[in-house]
Amino acid sequence: MRVGNYIIFAVNILIGSFCIYFFVSRGYGPSPADGWKYNEIVSLLFAAATFVMAALTIVLAVLAVAGYTAIRTMAKEAAEAVASAEAKNVATQIARDTATPVAERAVREAIAQTGIVKYQTDELVSALSNE
Repeated sequence: MRVGNYIIFAVNILIGSFCIYFFVSRGYGPSPADGWKYNEIVSLLFAAATFVMAALTIVLAVLAVAGYTAIRTMAKEAAEAVASAEAKNVATQIARDTATPVAERAVREAIAQTGIVKYQTDELVSALSNE
């Protein structure tokens, strides 16, 4: 946005300096000096304004394309970050859902084989599920 402000400021300085030069060199007299007619001066000013507006339109179009590209890139990065976080959460939940029955079965088999229960079953299940 700063570049646009500088460009508009430069265009204003250019137009202002043209106006100052025009009034200093031609004066405020009722008729244009050196054979200039009012319709020629007005035509010249309108042509200058047309060129300035055309240049400004081109600059704004380039800035719009650059802004669209930047917004698209930022949206893509944000979507990738959200998708990565969601995929990690889903993978963690699936791993826990899969590991819990396996851990419970392993604890039951260990108890059945040894017949000795040194730890509580819930603690073993949660410990094996976390791994």
